[in-house]
Amino acid sequence: MLSENLRAAAASRTSGKPAKHGLKTVSLGGFGGISADIAFAPPPSTGSPLPQQPNLHADILRCALLAVYAPESETPPRTAESLAVLVAARRAQFRELHAEIARLVSAISDAAEACFAKLEHAPSLPEESIVDIAEQIGGLVFSGFAGAVPYEWLREYPRYLEAVRIRIERGNIDPAKERGKLGIVRPLWKRHVGFDSVGAPFNRKAMEEHRWLLEELRVSVWAQELKTKKTVSVPRLDKVWAEVFFLA
Repeated sequence: MLSENLRAAAASRTSGKPAKHGLKTVSLGGFGGISADIAFAPPPSTGSPLPQQPNLHADILRCALLAVYAPESETPPRTAESLAVLVAARRAQFRELHAEIARLVSAISDAAEACFAKLEHAPSLPEESIVDIAEQIGGLVFSGFAGAVPYEWLREYPRYLEAVRIRIERGNIDPAKERGKLGIVRPLWKRHVGFDSVGAPFNRKAMEEHRWLLEELRVSVWAQELKTKKTVSVPRLDKVWAEVFFLA
């Protein structure tokens, strides 16, 4: 059954998820009462091809905390007093963003499920494209994604998934053209997910940049009208990939 094959392909590529390297550790205990009376996103529906999210509430909370209180561009507070001042000053911003992320995660789950459903009704879409799409979604919406993916990129998910929807529709109409486009992206994706991060050191920042440039390249190749967040091309991806092995 196609749906079972999709689940297997998606699950096989949770290794394609963005590296958690460099994410700051946030102690929720230091934000007493800050999460009270906040709505949470619902879990995936029963029978969904998406993985379950057992820690969804904490993942959404973590995403919001990191985005508001520990952005990469700022130095974290060094004293309890300065932390308390920061928490108080940004409490309203945190509540607003937390609610937005909860809505976003729910919308992401709905869009990903809709893509899987669309695959069930795309009989002319090449099998290798179905596998690639399932792996892509599995690398985006993995168990714990809401807490592991920085908000900067999480908010781009609707565009990525809309590009998938467009790809399925167009690929089902013109399988030959779809195969040509897949030939551009597939080798780069396989290179990324096949990288063995165990062993020799590597440039984690370059690896993460390569990960998101891959998603932008998919948008550029399959749904150019959605536009990309950054300028992207195969040569640029190759250049960033070379930097993965260069440690400054």
